[in-house]
Amino acid sequence: MRKITSYFPPHNVQTVLYSQYITGGIDTDKEYIKMSYLKMIMSARKRIWIQTPYIIPDNTVLDALKVLASSGIEVIVMLSGTLQFYLDPINNYYIDELVKYGAKIYRYHGYLHAKTLVVDDDVCCIGSANFDTRSLQVNDEVCIFFYDKNFTQYNASLFREDLNHCSELDYNAFAKRSWRAHASEKLCRIFAPLL
Repeated sequence: MRKITSYFPPHNVQTVLYSQYITGGIDTDKEYIKMSYLKMIMSARKRIWIQTPYIIPDNTVLDALKVLASSGIEVIVMLSGTLQFYLDPINNYYIDELVKYGAKIYRYHGYLHAKTLVVDDDVCCIGSANFDTRSLQVNDEVCIFFYDKNFTQYNASLFREDLNHCSELDYNAFAKRSWRAHASEKLCRIFAPLL
């Protein structure tokens, strides 16, 4: 029989990175990831930076982001520059909603697969959940929340670096979408919970 010490060999780790794993999925009726995201959003005092391929939140998450943006807190959402054709209309609907309240939207030059949040200098999250209803409430996902200023600042620096590979949404041009585009967005919104 092996000694228990063989399972825990000596190491040179001298720092501790406090983190918390949150999982969600079909096996629970608790919306742990959504509630954790909401807690992060509501705790922001200066800024919240979000990276996600697309943004299709439910009304609770959307309203929380609108409140932040309209309160003068910096809300930046970095989205993928390329999406499947069926995601564009619904994504544009929510982009329009957020920008009206003061959020800034950036499009990455290429496909962005990152799912991160950075709140102030205090906490950040890296995980598998997209910013959509299914990921936050139904899909099997995992997110790791890091409660460390240095690690959060490091992730903020990565976000800033990624901004160098983005274009900020020109809302004046975006607002001139055709009536067909607007109609398509409103129609597609009906299917948001399925995406």
